Amino acid sequence: MQKFPDVTDIKEDGNPAIRLFGRRYYKDQTPVEYLAEFLLAFSSPKRKNGEFNHSFLGISEDSSSPEYWPEDRIALKLFSFFAASKFDTRHPVHVECYKQGLELIKEKISSDQEKKDFDVHLIQSLFEGFVGVAKNRTWATQAFLPASDCLLAREVGWRHSGANGAAKIINGDWDKLKDFFKITDHNFMARGGELLFLQLVNLFLNIDDPCVVNITKSKDYAHLKIDISLRKDVESGLSAMLKEGEKDFGRLANFVENCLTDFNLKNIAGTGAAKFGWVPKQSITESLLFASEIRNICSSSHSSLQKTELLQSLCCMHVLRSLCFQARRLDFKNNKGSVFSGFIGNYAWVVCSQDTELAGESRKIAQEGNRHVEQMLFRILREPSAYSGDSPISESDLSSADENVYKLFRKLGKDIGLIIPRTGQYQRLVLPPHLIRFLVYSLIEPGGRITLFEFYRRIFAHYGIAIASREQAIALEWIRGVEGGLSVSGDALWFEDELQRGGVLIELSDAVSMVENPYK
Repeated sequence: MQKFPDVTDIKEDGNPAIRLFGRRYYKDQTPVEYLAEFLLAFSSPKRKNGEFNHSFLGISEDSSSPEYWPEDRIALKLFSFFAASKFDTRHPVHVECYKQGLELIKEKISSDQEKKDFDVHLIQSLFEGFVGVAKNRTWATQAFLPASDCLLAREVGWRHSGANGAAKIINGDWDKLKDFFKITDHNFMARGGELLFLQLVNLFLNIDDPCVVNITKSKDYAHLKIDISLRKDVESGLSAMLKEGEKDFGRLANFVENCLTDFNLKNIAGTGAAKFGWVPKQSITESLLFASEIRNICSSSHSSLQKTELLQSLCCMHVLRSLCFQARRLDFKNNKGSVFSGFIGNYAWVVCSQDTELAGESRKIAQEGNRHVEQMLFRILREPSAYSGDSPISESDLSSADENVYKLFRKLGKDIGLIIPRTGQYQRLVLPPHLIRFLVYSLIEPGGRITLFEFYRRIFAHYGIAIASREQAIALEWIRGVEGGLSVSGDALWFEDELQRGGVLIELSDAVSMVENPYK
């Protein structure tokens, strides 16, 4: 397996999921945290001196141990999340520090006491409203929505039982309590977002790679505008989105953190650099599609929060796409592949309407297609020749790998609404309204319009999503191993109806309809 970058740290490479798909995708990482980690890697310096922030530069192909320097934002988390956190995970020192922090902030507010209490509560409510992940986590392990630089933070863990057992040693001292915070575990920010970042670094360093050039020459990808400006467009688009959010409430975040400088995690184990993992070098193929979709979203007139929502969907869809791309590459390596017409990924996701009847033919095909994708992801982990002569795989390794490959595909698909139902039988791929809107805004340039049939073709070319009859026939040939020849005349009406409800379908005549992205 060719890696990018060519790291020498292979501590976790015994896991088949890591050996085949990169270090690493993890099923417990939430949709918000894929985007948050991706933007954190992008915005953080790639040098200790602060260079290469908001950049895909700073990492070379032969980096043996690539790093970046993210912020922890622990003081802002204490102020924003502590009051609503789980009561039984609050350490007494946390309580005291929280109270002290509120008083320090009040001292800096020039108003009467009653007004100070109101102002502090108002600021707290603002930042609490930007909680991205809370669940049953304690305050330090919660995550902000990644709507601004000031809300991007590395994972921070908390060893509650250890801190309770050392209460006498700590004795109310924050500096001694800091030893029970951990920032190296990767339990929540599990490196999935880092992988997405590294895929783009690989692309931008090798934009003249023959693989990239050949894709752009194909008629199926003639709509892609790939040149030396792609990296700058993506960088400037992501930076502008983060700075728009910073403009709205960055000063407040800086005010809170400046007031609470005593409550930081400086000098604890692992503070400073975070180490990147690696991605398969061949993932440059799907990263080309990823970059073009980011450019479309970020160059639109959507607000920064709307762009954040769209990018979250994109990151999740790209994780699922990356799993399937890599599995099919390994299929070809083992002489089990067949070249598709219209999609370089050579797999298919067959979708149907959410409301299709149980006995409906399109629903049965969507269920069959979903099973076929999961079987591919399950099977490739057990293909000995996929491991390039490395150490053999064991059953215990495979159990862990399944969690982070085909079970990850299932879980993340359900989290974003691509796979329904969440429990029970007859699971199938669907496109709910928010994902249809996402496809419009990510695959059509802002202000552009294309024919409906071109839109179907473009959706298939980027994701292998088969909606219209031509694409479904190709999909069925892959799923069933024989030419499908299925006619689904009228079966895509549900999709057209949803486009109409979203106000993006323009009917020029009975035979010609256009799909428009109006956010120029």
